[in-house]
Amino acid sequence: DVASDACVGTRNNQFWSNGISFCVNTTNWYLLYGGIKLSGIDHSSVIESGEHPESLATQKWYNMSLTTIAHYVQGRFQDSAVTSKNASIRLGDSGFVTLAASSYVPVQFGHIHVEAVGPSWSVPDSLPVSETSILTLELGLCTPNGLTTDSERFDVLANWQIRHLASGKCITATKSSELRHADEDVVLTLEDCIHGSPAQEFRHDYTKLRNGNMIPLSNGLGAGDLCANKGGRVALTSSPACADTGDSFVVWSLYPNTGQLRTSFGYDPKNSGRVHCLKAVQSKMRPHGAENFLSENTVVL
Repeated sequence: DVASDACVGTRNNQFWSNGISFCVNTTNWYLLYGGIKLSGIDHSSVIESGEHPESLATQKWYNMSLTTIAHYVQGRFQDSAVTSKNASIRLGDSGFVTLAASSYVPVQFGHIHVEAVGPSWSVPDSLPVSETSILTLELGLCTPNGLTTDSERFDVLANWQIRHLASGKCITATKSSELRHADEDVVLTLEDCIHGSPAQEFRHDYTKLRNGNMIPLSNGLGAGDLCANKGGRVALTSSPACADTGDSFVVWSLYPNTGQLRTSFGYDPKNSGRVHCLKAVQSKMRPHGAENFLSENTVVL
């Protein structure tokens, strides 16, 4: 009916709060960001809309499709394009293909076809990891379209450790008087995981982190929260690298399907829409004189 919509979408997250959706009801069609809530359409999210030449009937099959490639978008209904040639969408949304309804009504989808289009379907090269690998952290653009790479995949454990899956090592606060970045007392590296080490604890509300909330990750040593700046530096908030709050990311969300720790769960207007992820990278060498906090702050249970 007029108040109920059948929708197809791309780049949607599991909360249907970002991405692109193409929806139809008995009288109208809508192209919009996110989805249609039970309370109705948020017209500020509508990109384009229009009316059907005649009202749709129940108990009848209709064809609808949505294509998105970079800024390009096309919604088709009954095999005819209904969106305009000038329709354009923002970059930065990334997620899933969606089949959805705007309310609790029976909608049947059949003859479903999903096809990868556009250039963003290649997985970056794997991160070479060995027992002698020295890994540090940086911030970079997230791999889109539900894909991911070894460098981006982390597991947030129940004891507040953040374990890099490919290496099996945990993010660790490391102290040195002779660092590559001499203006910092503490840097973050990936080290062997040791249960109970405050240096490896990044305390948070686990449920919120996994369910779309943006929250801080506070290091157990009290040296600050996990942060990164737009230049790619990853540190703690006590570091000069994060002194400019307008240039820094200090809250995080875990995308559980890909294991990515993101600076935004979805579209991020702070950074031209593009979402950034924490990444493990090869370090050329361990800083001379590095003193790991594990040596003096480890509690083994």
